[in-house]
Amino acid sequence: MNKIILVGNGFDLSLGLKTHYKDFLTHLFKTKLLLALDNPDPRTRGNAHRGSIDDKLVKILLSGYYSKDIYEKEISSITNWEEFLKFKEEFKSYCQITCNSFFLKNIYNTADSLGWVDLEHIYFKLLLRCVDGHNDINKINEEKEIITNELEAYLKIISEEKIDYQSITQKHKRIFYSPIELNEIAYTQSDKKWAPENIYLINFNYTPIIPRIAELLNVASNRPAVDVNSIHGKINDKSNPIIFGYGDEEHEHYRKIEEMNINAYLDHIKSFDYLRTLNYRRMLGYLNSSYIVYIYGHSCGLSDRIMLKQIFENKNCHSIKIFYHERPDGTNDFRTKCQDISRHFTSNSLMRQRIIPFEQSEPLPQLANT
Repeated sequence: MNKIILVGNGFDLSLGLKTHYKDFLTHLFKTKLLLALDNPDPRTRGNAHRGSIDDKLVKILLSGYYSKDIYEKEISSITNWEEFLKFKEEFKSYCQITCNSFFLKNIYNTADSLGWVDLEHIYFKLLLRCVDGHNDINKINEEKEIITNELEAYLKIISEEKIDYQSITQKHKRIFYSPIELNEIAYTQSDKKWAPENIYLINFNYTPIIPRIAELLNVASNRPAVDVNSIHGKINDKSNPIIFGYGDEEHEHYRKIEEMNINAYLDHIKSFDYLRTLNYRRMLGYLNSSYIVYIYGHSCGLSDRIMLKQIFENKNCHSIKIFYHERPDGTNDFRTKCQDISRHFTSNSLMRQRIIPFEQSEPLPQLANT
């Protein structure tokens, strides 16, 4: 029996990397503020600095009240989303920030509560508004492309941070190589267990962390090889460009989009991006033998419904084990993750058979526990 491990952004976050939705937005707006600061207005007089930027994403105007040094000190000190919002509130009389992009405006308005999968869902909702004549599909697609490029640039910066790959590998290899227990795939209390024949990491992250860990694991010749499939692409890889779009073709309005008969509406539907590489076909090959699924930091959101449905409902899938996020206060997201997974099943009865109970699950290792 094989292991299929679905790796999502929760894994990168567990390492302390700033790959949250809000981390990217903080970087984006901070960068734009600094660009506005370095673009002085000819009307600047004395120490009162005026600067501005007006591009396809944002319009920012710094009025001539504070000196450039003060503006630069305050902007440079922003390290998270809450600090950005605090800056925006405290400087609201002297710093005007407007979203020129309708897509970015929707992202900004939901930043406090949503994640990457929700951002993809926002794109899909805007797509539906285009179908109804409320938005321009070409403009929304252009804005989505700009934001995707900004995201890739940000992740390149994050990926250059010093990462202790050896420690991370040691921490996670126990789980990757751990034997599959009979009571995880059958309704029995048997102690029988056996080593996985193959380990497949379906990597939904764009960062190079998981491929690098697999390289270190594969140095050992006495263990099964770890096969990494970066299904959504990788940064700095033109042969496997990042995929950032929507993948729920079972949505009740998807047929309506197809019937528009305008290809621009399908430009960022994941099914068509998957055809650029062999990754999806390789993933389908994993499903030809018996396997157990590990949820390893993946949100299991609707944006990946078509793929996840194929994996979870396949007759060769024996069970699904959730590595839940355990919060500092002792609570966890196991129940939420079960609810998210349930949306990929046609039968709730089958869902209940497949998901391993909480008592047999475990938390995703965190960097703080090393």
